[in-house]
Amino acid sequence: MLIGYARTSTVDQVAGLEAQEAALDALLDLHQLVVARTQIAGETRLSTTIFEQATKQEYRVVAPGPQIEETEWQECLDRLAMAEGAYIVASGSLAPGLPDDFYGRVARVADEKGARFVLDSSGRGLAGGLAEGGIFLVKPSLEELCELVGSPLDTEEEIAGAAREIVARGAAENVAVTMGERGAVLANKDGVYRIAGLPVQAVSTVGAGDSFVAAMLHAIVNGRSVSEAFRFGTAAGAAAVSTPGTDLAQAIDIERIFQELAAPE
Repeated sequence: MLIGYARTSTVDQVAGLEAQEAALDALLDLHQLVVARTQIAGETRLSTTIFEQATKQEYRVVAPGPQIEETEWQECLDRLAMAEGAYIVASGSLAPGLPDDFYGRVARVADEKGARFVLDSSGRGLAGGLAEGGIFLVKPSLEELCELVGSPLDTEEEIAGAAREIVARGAAENVAVTMGERGAVLANKDGVYRIAGLPVQAVSTVGAGDSFVAAMLHAIVNGRSVSEAFRFGTAAGAAAVSTPGTDLAQAIDIERIFQELAAPE
């Protein structure tokens, strides 16, 4: 995780930043996560989600983020090279200043360490990571996959074909495409699998993709097959959209939806 704090001169601003830092530390400590910070000069971006109760519409205001200098992103890569773990997960779009192949560089770090690399990104981050190849799991949404291939993918056959092409050229071993209420598609060397969407009451889509990746990888680490983990990830994504705002998917809901989902076809 790359966290930056603004450099400022006023006492009130400094106190506010210290309070934010303490709050972030408390959240990380709550989940017993070990953190190695890479300090940057720019301010951490804020993403705001607005839920309009009258219309039930959700609006997101996402800032582009601060400019990341080469010394800053290189330090992040250096820290990553020293970290221990069997998997490296890269999630999110590329901030201004990061090179197009930044996630490709992360993939190389993972390969050198003998770790499996999982990528959940979009735009130039997704394209740059896949260009390096050797990714264990990549999870684009349907919209992100269409942007990657440069054309609409209207049918399930077209979606599956685009996912298979990524596998065939060695860019990724497993390609999981999330399609919202339409379900999800998984492609790997063994074939293409599809899970139909379940009718759930969608409250907010915030964190649905992150929940999918986290749950699928959690299942794989705990010995489930990739196809079964794909089903588990789909259940987590569905559980996430049924919670408001930034609330997390609940384990009891994930397990319930997992049982309701048919096995991948």
